[in-house]
Amino acid sequence: MRKLFIIGLLLSFLGLGGLATVLVFLPFNHGPSVATPHIPTGPVTAPAEAPGEEPKELIVNSNGFPKLNNPALENALSSYQMQEPLQYGNLTLIPITHSTTGIKDDTLTLSEALKKKVVTISEVGSSGTVPQLSITSRSDQSIYVPFGAIVTGGKQDRMVRKDIIVKAGDTARLDVYCIEQGRWRADNGSHGVAAEFEASESFGSPRLKASSARKASQGEIWSRVQDYNESFGNLTSSSNFQGNYATKSYKKQEQQLAPLKEKIESQADTTGLIGLVDGKIVAMEVYVSAPYFQKIWPQIYSSYVLETGDIKDTPSRDPAEIQALVQTFLNRLNTAQVDTTLEENGRRLSLSHQRLVGNAMLHADEDKIISLNAYPAQPHSNNGR
Repeated sequence: MRKLFIIGLLLSFLGLGGLATVLVFLPFNHGPSVATPHIPTGPVTAPAEAPGEEPKELIVNSNGFPKLNNPALENALSSYQMQEPLQYGNLTLIPITHSTTGIKDDTLTLSEALKKKVVTISEVGSSGTVPQLSITSRSDQSIYVPFGAIVTGGKQDRMVRKDIIVKAGDTARLDVYCIEQGRWRADNGSHGVAAEFEASESFGSPRLKASSARKASQGEIWSRVQDYNESFGNLTSSSNFQGNYATKSYKKQEQQLAPLKEKIESQADTTGLIGLVDGKIVAMEVYVSAPYFQKIWPQIYSSYVLETGDIKDTPSRDPAEIQALVQTFLNRLNTAQVDTTLEENGRRLSLSHQRLVGNAMLHADEDKIISLNAYPAQPHSNNGR
């Protein structure tokens, strides 16, 4: 059994009743481990959000978790724990684990459903419309379509802007962004593009999803896509985002970061992570269960590779520095505005803060998380790229 070295990091409240947990760090895989005193209880002073602001006082329960006003969120989130930061080059991933599964085991991922040919994604109507697609299930199982998933084909590639659970046999609308500005045709594969949509083996990158989370215009999304295309030398005629994953530059970075990918794969209880590039947080993404996370981990991993830029032999970061960065980021959740919408298949939360954007989805009839995504409001820039 591994000995825990507690840094004593608190996950701050989430808006209307909030979220909280104690995040436990194990030793770094690079550099020495650090031991600190036990997790405090009672009044705890959290770092100030910015210079000149007053530190905030949080009340922590005897079990080490801050007291929550919303019992549903406390029940859903209090058992999350953060594990050892894993660093390779300029990418640091901090796995987050959970003691419960949350989603029913028979729920299919979008990729699984498409491979089994039990779901169809199509343009809306004969002419199509850029911001929406139609999804029809022929399965006897529910299908979860995550925020940031990419589907290719149709008249142009799209990225999902709102996650959704499609119940068995249902038809629903998918809210999407276009990530292929230079194409608007379905050519039945005669030009190498399938007329029907398929699931990509990658997700939108953290910066692209951050723009989506704050409801960016389609023009801004295209501008983000163009930034990546120029950075990776993606010269596809239709300016499609998906082409970045086939470039030599991406393949080189993917290979260099393979040890980190394998390390995450070996931790079977991981349900999410916080990602840092060059010592700056680019995302916090938590999913419904460890089995689900393992299924989509290759897609998540590929999206983080796009953020790393040129891989550097970066020295291990001081755990105290990581603690301060993460605490500052999570403190923003404490004051984020939260708008809640009750939908047929879940409760959707939209998070907004001057320095943070995000979203979350809970089950409609259970206090269980389906997804939680949070990003810097001004996303980290790719090494000047």
